[in-house]
Amino acid sequence: MKKILLSLTFSLLIFLNYVSGQALNTSYTIGNLGGEDYATLAIALSDLHTRGISDNVTFKFTEDILLSASTAYIFGQNGGIAGNDVYSITFTSTSLSGRTTIPTTASVATTGAIGLLDISNITFENIDFSKAGANANPFVVLRRNSSNLHNIKFDNCSFTNTSTTTNSGAMIRLENTTVASYVQNFKIENCTFTATNINVAGINFTGASGVKTQNITVKNNTFNVAGAVITIAYADNILIDDNNTFSAGTTPIIINYTDNIVIENNEFISAPTNTVQINSISGSTATNVLIKNNIITGTGNLITVNTSDIVSIDNNNLSGGTRAIYLNTCTNAEVINNTVQAQTAATNNGIWLNVSGYTLVEKNTVKNLSGTTAANAMQIVTSPGCEFIDNTIEDLRATTSRGIWLT
Repeated sequence: MKKILLSLTFSLLIFLNYVSGQALNTSYTIGNLGGEDYATLAIALSDLHTRGISDNVTFKFTEDILLSASTAYIFGQNGGIAGNDVYSITFTSTSLSGRTTIPTTASVATTGAIGLLDISNITFENIDFSKAGANANPFVVLRRNSSNLHNIKFDNCSFTNTSTTTNSGAMIRLENTTVASYVQNFKIENCTFTATNINVAGINFTGASGVKTQNITVKNNTFNVAGAVITIAYADNILIDDNNTFSAGTTPIIINYTDNIVIENNEFISAPTNTVQINSISGSTATNVLIKNNIITGTGNLITVNTSDIVSIDNNNLSGGTRAIYLNTCTNAEVINNTVQAQTAATNNGIWLNVSGYTLVEKNTVKNLSGTTAANAMQIVTSPGCEFIDNTIEDLRATTSRGIWLT
């Protein structure tokens, strides 16, 4: 009798601690296989928001989760979660396959089917997000209202959108409309993005004029996306590294109004027009742009940098394009050790420069350019301080062919 009473007392204490609002502080399971802490994601999120956290917390999905078609699932809340600025939150999978699929047909334009609101120190790993239906509204939206939005990571996840809409949308979208210092540190690593609809983009991180999002890393991902692959605006300190992209989008990589950009070790395949494009704010410049060790195949302009200062285009392998390297209204640039080849447009330029300051063009190879009108290995427009050292130009085949053309 005493053993039974002690057991009941211990169970009651656990139950009272659970319902009394004690902050979450350990690992919890979500699912309906039997014995999980939470039957649904909605219940787990409600508990997280209400109770807060007092230690690092992990939520483990034991099975696939089907989201409601009309409900946005919000991770976080206006004003933040108690304890979240100090402790981390992880959502991961412990299913038999080691992954959990979260499918939805939800069309929630402002929050996305999954919304991250005023939340920090959160990681999603080993989760497959899929979206279908007749809409392309964003699947995951990150938004800051009145508290911090920082240290957010997606690791080894997949994003698939099979919607058929003519409306545009991105699979991950950041909306930053307030204080920049509160919106920083985002990592998307080891993920895959798939969408066959040209209106569906991969990642769109857009801040606001005068409010720059800090520290964005997009690394070791695979994109098979018909729309734009990565769009970033109003940001500072960007790393796009070791990604593979297969895109039919107009401009797979476009970065606007951003400083301190590194794009390296990527492979961009089959871009129809502009592949990598960097623009600055009218009346100012983007500063510190490094594009190196990339393999790019496409048409149009393969690397475009507009109105920027301190630009380095180094050691890239570029095939096709009407202008392989296009620096327009830049100040202080170096173009070193790049290979440009196999251009077949009617008129093509291997390297096209309009740089107002010092420009170093060294150890580049431009070869196998053909066109019905003109093939210009290097065209220099109003660049007063341009120095050419040890470049190789060969096999230009067009009605008009020029090695170095000063205009």
